[in-house]
Amino acid sequence: MNTLPILPPPMPNYRLQHANIDISLDQIKQVKTEFHDSTGQMCSTFEAVAATFWKFRTLAVNFEPNTEVKLVFFANCRQLLDPPLPEGFYGNCFFPVTITASSETLAQASNVEVIKLIQEAKGNLPVEYSKYMKGDSMKNGEDPFAPPLIYTTLFISEWGRLGFNQVDYGWGPPVHIVPIQGSSIIPVGIVGIIAIARERHPVDDMVC
Repeated sequence: MNTLPILPPPMPNYRLQHANIDISLDQIKQVKTEFHDSTGQMCSTFEAVAATFWKFRTLAVNFEPNTEVKLVFFANCRQLLDPPLPEGFYGNCFFPVTITASSETLAQASNVEVIKLIQEAKGNLPVEYSKYMKGDSMKNGEDPFAPPLIYTTLFISEWGRLGFNQVDYGWGPPVHIVPIQGSSIIPVGIVGIIAIARERHPVDDMVC
């Protein structure tokens, strides 16, 4: 007697809402200066914004202390391909970076410590990419391209270099850029740059 396959559980709907968070260059410079003064090393604007966003989002949600939270973002992996991409290739070539921490650890960490977590994960990209290409990462049932579809996962995507703020739509550059909500489950942070006219000189601010 044939039986019907078991249906997957229904997908939750957290009714996520759009929220715009303006982060000025002065705030970003302050975080980057703090990191340099503490470590003697440099950090990128994305690392500073992602660390701040992840930490304070965790604080705002107020998870239970032992809750496992994840930060996921895509990193360029063109330099890891063998054979290399052909000259003139234009398109995406990325690998997901996933960072896991307890909500309590993240909430108590400084910006410097969270940035270190991000840099360590990025530094481990060649190893994780190699494991994936060999099929080793799939042996444990873990697919880096399929992060857990749960509220504790924060996905961040960087749009600052896509040039949306430089496009003339017929009446000038955009005043604001708002992405279409693609998931009702995983919170997604879009990091972009908008030009704010100030005495005829554009000032770039980060927007999440």
